[in-house]
Amino acid sequence: MKTSHPITAIIAIMILAIIGSCSSNDIPVEPEGPPAPHLSREDSLVLVTLYKEGGGEFWDNKWDLNDKVENWKGISCYLVDTPKNEYRVNALHLLCNTNGPRGILSEDIEKLSYLEVLLMDGEGFAGTLPASLSNLKDLKEVSIIGTSISGQIPKGILSLPELRRLTLAWCELSGELPKDIIDTAPSLEYINFSENHLTGEIPKFLNSNVIILDLWYNDFTQYPFEYITQRKEHGIKTVIDMKFNKITGAIPDSILNNPEWLKDLEIYGYPQKEGYGYSNAPWPY
Repeated sequence: MKTSHPITAIIAIMILAIIGSCSSNDIPVEPEGPPAPHLSREDSLVLVTLYKEGGGEFWDNKWDLNDKVENWKGISCYLVDTPKNEYRVNALHLLCNTNGPRGILSEDIEKLSYLEVLLMDGEGFAGTLPASLSNLKDLKEVSIIGTSISGQIPKGILSLPELRRLTLAWCELSGELPKDIIDTAPSLEYINFSENHLTGEIPKFLNSNVIILDLWYNDFTQYPFEYITQRKEHGIKTVIDMKFNKITGAIPDSILNNPEWLKDLEIYGYPQKEGYGYSNAPWPY
């Protein structure tokens, strides 16, 4: 009978001892890295709501709800929370050029709390503009053009603190200008409400920061002549374009007798819609 060599036995015992000491609890764990870049859950849910209520299946910018959000067209995001690697929507372009209404702009738009730019185009959008738009305090530009959207301009939208440009044109908006047009945001320089059905009067003096107020092709019946005659006296730099409205009546003598003022009126207040116009207009056409 053979016996084990003492040295061999010792080596075997040492190997078993080493293996036993290397338990799974002693294996070093690699530190976890930051999470993969992702859009916030809140913004993701809002985008789905906008799609469903807005007739998204008819949009020109296609969204596949079964695909990753980053593959949806017309969306811009930026990193907000670095540790979480979380992105938020800061710009949105919705496009629906169809014959006839397909959807509305959801009230949930206000939940895109980092939104800075909102662009909408196309007759497929109908309904009214949600009042919740006025809760988006980071908005810098709003451009809603050529839609079937009707109703009034939301209260408070003109006084959003960061707003620079506001275009609500070629739509079906009606009613008077919002009262806060006399107290617009300091950053707001350009307002375009052309090609709607707006009525009423223009306030005597707007905030001097507004450079352009475009109101052509509406249903206004009076031109605010003081924006021409008192421009220098009151430091008015606002230009109000009201061609193709329903303005009637006489041009004041003060403007008729001042070639510079008369030229301004010709540029920004003439001609009017068919059947309307100034009773004493000197222009031959």
